Amino acid sequence: MAIVTHNTIINDLRTIASAHRQINNFGVGDLWEFASSGTVNYAAMWVVPSVSTINKTRVIHEYEIYIMDRVFKDEGNENEVLSDTHQICLDIIAQLDKSSLYNFKLEIDNITLENFTDKLEDEVAGWKFTAQIVRQWDKSRCAIPFDSTLTSTSTGNDYVLIIDQTGQIVERVSVGGSYTVINASGIDSGSASTSYTNQVVDI
Repeated sequence: MAIVTHNTIINDLRTIASAHRQINNFGVGDLWEFASSGTVNYAAMWVVPSVSTINKTRVIHEYEIYIMDRVFKDEGNENEVLSDTHQICLDIIAQLDKSSLYNFKLEIDNITLENFTDKLEDEVAGWKFTAQIVRQWDKSRCAIPFDSTLTSTSTGNDYVLIIDQTGQIVERVSVGGSYTVINASGIDSGSASTSYTNQVVDI
């Protein structure tokens, strides 16, 4: 399975925009960058990366997706623009929901579309929504480009510290080793000379 990154997600969004016959411009960045991106052929799709969160074995990428089109000076076509761009948003959501085509999943249970007008320097109207794109993360270190000299900062193998009731370190035991505790204070029903041998395991 291909590795999913921010870059591959953007490329998938760009491919969707290019394939949609009503979208004539695609871009990524802060919203203010849209105004300085040069001549725009509408309708346009603009993606603003938001936040990324980790939930156990899932990485969730959030993107604000804007779909917009030009509005006449007299705003005579504003409702038509809002209708068309709303449908384009639904088209994009439906395409992203085709999990068989992508190595990620779109959280589709609760997506809110928010309309806007006159939001940018151009007289535009449209809708925006937040896409939560989820990918699995196995925490594998096999593909990390670490140098082969990377080592632990500890002085030896993994170990545990055996500490008595006063907080003093009694013994340091490596994984796989064992240690013996003598019950000298009656912490259970055993006699004062009771001994316990424990094995340190790697978890």
